[in-house]
Amino acid sequence: MASIRNSNGFSLVEAMVVIAIVAIMGVFAVPSMISWLNNKGLQNAARDMYSNLRKAQSIAVKNNRNCAISFNGTTGYTVYVDLDKDYERDAGEEIIAQASWSQYRNVVLDGAVNFADNASSQPTVAFRPNLIPLEAGGTAGNGTISLKNDKSRKADITISVSGNISMKWL
Repeated sequence: MASIRNSNGFSLVEAMVVIAIVAIMGVFAVPSMISWLNNKGLQNAARDMYSNLRKAQSIAVKNNRNCAISFNGTTGYTVYVDLDKDYERDAGEEIIAQASWSQYRNVVLDGAVNFADNASSQPTVAFRPNLIPLEAGGTAGNGTISLKNDKSRKADITISVSGNISMKWL
């Protein structure tokens, strides 16, 4: 008489082979995933900075007022309508956007922002209603904001004298 074999489920050997294959795939996938997350943080920070600069230009035209961006040391920036054209956010001036570099994964400023400082020692640039950028003191505002992640991948957001904003990945 032939014995009937129970074929329900998996054997221990089959389960261990599947677990080994999944573990090997994970060894290769995890470093790629971590690198992707770091680069995604830099991409988000650079795109948000670019978008907020464009928003400042748009609001300057729409409201026929200066719209300024002040950088708070190495922590972040504030975009606001500068009613009195003093390149500082005062009480009653509308905040358009605020961002902190810490809200992005492993993103920091790469060096100093090269716009002139306002009276509070914050690098500031303002867009006039004609889209021309000015620095504190009234000089033509052109400069670069450089961001980097912990893998030294960089993004430069540049404002030209004519008000053109561009983004470059390094």
